[in-house]
Order: sequence, then structure tokens, then C-alpha cells
Amino acid sequence: NIVLNYLSQFFPHHDLSLIDLTLKTITLLSIASAQRMQTLSLIKLQNISIQNDEIMIRVPDFVKTSRPGACQPLIRLPFVHENPSVCPALAIQNYIEKTTVLRNNTSEDNLFISIRRPHKKVGSQTLAHWVKNVLKKSGIDISVFGAHSTRHASTSAAYSSGVNLETVRQAAGWSNTSNIFLKYYNKHVIKNTNNSFADAIFR
Repeated sequence: NIVLNYLSQFFPHHDLSLIDLTLKTITLLSIASAQRMQTLSLIKLQNISIQNDEIMIRVPDFVKTSRPGACQPLIRLPFVHENPSVCPALAIQNYIEKTTVLRNNTSEDNLFISIRRPHKKVGSQTLAHWVKNVLKKSGIDISVFGAHSTRHASTSAAYSSGVNLETVRQAAGWSNTSNIFLKYYNKHVIKNTNNSFADAIFR
């Protein structure tokens, strides 16, 4: 993957500037989760659980596809120990550590905060701009592919690696009856297995 190869250069994380680590983290998260930027902009620290083998992120806030009784996004990101330079879970963990001191004088609980002071939460448009910036620097033609392209790429890659359709739908926030993926996203259909979504992309 062109983007992952580009991002792998930005490692180890403790050597990175805030802007480089921020852009790397949001891009890896957008690829690993296949969620909309709106959803990612709503992630709060209080809803992030860092465990030994994975990071679990709940997004209980109302998002575009929310409807009465609908399950809200649950993002599960395994630690990819064999490939730490592009591990989304490690990037998030290190990003939280790096930004902790910047949050000391604020009550900001959103995961992603602005690069410049006063380091307030940022919206979906800012996140999309950051991802688009990474795509451009990776050599991707951003006149054709934008931030939303990470959603296309990750769902298709996971499905092609054998992740079953239900898992792809869950990861991307589509309903169990939605045909959006098969109609607009996937370009190559193969037999399904029960692999996890992020595992199929980063391992």
C-alpha cells in the first residue's frame, strides 16, 4: 500500500513532531476503521479502552447513520507487533501520550485536537484535510482520491482478504441489509471467512 509505505517512514513515534504524529494517527485510524470522518471526529478519550492486545473505541454520540435502536460504532484495533511502524493502535496510544500535556490546562476530551494552541477539538473537515494532506504527500492523485478514499480502500482490501460481508458492514457502519459496499465499494469478490477487519489490512 502506497500510503502505508509512506507512513512507515515516520517512526519511532517519540521522534515525531505533533503535526507528523497527528497526521499519521488519523490516517491510520481512518484506514483501519473504515469510519466516516464525522464519526472519527466524535471519538472521546473517555470512550477509549487500551488493553494488552487491542484498543477498543466506542462512539456513542449521534452520527450520520444513527437511527432509533441502532448500534453505535465499536472500533477494535489490534496491536500489530510484527509491524509497529504502521500499527494504528500504537499510533493512537503514542498520540494520546504526546497530547496529554497539551490537555492539562483544558477540559478537552476529544481524541483529536488542533495542532496550534489552544489545542481545542477539531471537526470532520479538519480531519479530512489532514488525511488528504497525507495522501498527497504519499504520491496519491488527490484530484481523483480524497479522504473518503480510505474508506473505499480499506473495506475492499479487508473483503478481498477474506473478511466476511457482515464484518465489513459492521466496521464501516452500514446496516446488515445494506448493499452499498457491493454496489459502490468492492471491486473484487472472493470467498468470505471470519477474519477481523483491521487484521486483514495490517497483517
